[in-house]
Amino acid sequence: SLQVLNVERNLLSSLPESIGNLIQLQTLNVKGNKLKGLPNTVGGLRSLRTLNITENRLHDLPLTLAHIRTLETLTLDATLMIYPPAGVCMEGTESIQKFLCKECAIEYCPPSQYLLSVLKQNEGEAMADSTDGIWSESIREETEWQSKFLDYEKRKEQKMLEKLEFERRLDLGQREHAVLILKSNNQRDEILQTVKEEQMRLEKDLTLHQRHLETERLRLQAQLKQTEHEVSNRIEKLLEENQRQKQSAEILKSLENERIKMEQLMVITQEETDSLRRREVAAAMQQMLEESYKNKFIHMAYESRRKEMVNQACFSITVMDQKFQQISDWQQLDQNKAVSHILQESEIQKAAFEALQLKKDLT
Repeated sequence: SLQVLNVERNLLSSLPESIGNLIQLQTLNVKGNKLKGLPNTVGGLRSLRTLNITENRLHDLPLTLAHIRTLETLTLDATLMIYPPAGVCMEGTESIQKFLCKECAIEYCPPSQYLLSVLKQNEGEAMADSTDGIWSESIREETEWQSKFLDYEKRKEQKMLEKLEFERRLDLGQREHAVLILKSNNQRDEILQTVKEEQMRLEKDLTLHQRHLETERLRLQAQLKQTEHEVSNRIEKLLEENQRQKQSAEILKSLENERIKMEQLMVITQEETDSLRRREVAAAMQQMLEESYKNKFIHMAYESRRKEMVNQACFSITVMDQKFQQISDWQQLDQNKAVSHILQESEIQKAAFEALQLKKDLT
């Protein structure tokens, strides 16, 4: 007959339905698993005294747990419970059992009333297993069991008193905690209100300051625009004055350059005129010399020809006359050519001088 079952931290997701057949089980530890619920057959554990279901995924307890009359200690995560409510679970095993019995419409009785029968049942089973029981021994054992039960009751009462004291202290601590929380909330609200008022005051001051700054900025912008306008007008006037002065200086400079150019052109024109005149005189003298040389040469040729013709008069008077006539024609032709050449040279020089004068005038 199994009395203690410890399956702590075995990653169990559920308990088998057959667990309710362990009627002699007194301690069940399923701590640190992945249980989401307890089977309804757990109500068949009529001898169960200690149940630990902490560190699981449980949020509610089965109503059949109310049928375990011998349950003395139920350990669970009270803050995670939904059914029974967390407030009931935080009050302890007795409150949980009372809540479940009320839900099942049965009367709650403390475990001490059922524990003696369980112990006697266990004792009877032990006596049934023995072959030869002695009545006196049984009475002695019963007396011992009664004394043990009385000691157990005393210890239980002591624990109950300690539990009540602990619950009283816990309740007092919770009340103090609630008062502290209330005070903290009130202080927080007061601080928030103060901060809010201070923030509103600062926002109002900031708005006024921003308006003042905006007004000052607009005034400064207006002054700046007016100053910029005045400076622009002054700069424009200075630029116009400078432009006029520059134009006057440029006009004077251009007039001075024109005067210098005219003087240079006059000097160059006079020099070129003199040079052209000298060139024309030299060319005319050279041409006259050439003409005189030509005439001299022609005269010499004529004289030589005449002598030859005189010397050759014996050959033919007709030939001599023809030659004489031919020579006369040649002389006349040469003179005409010389005169026309001189006139042509004079025209060319005159045209060159006029072209040069026109170019200077254009420049």
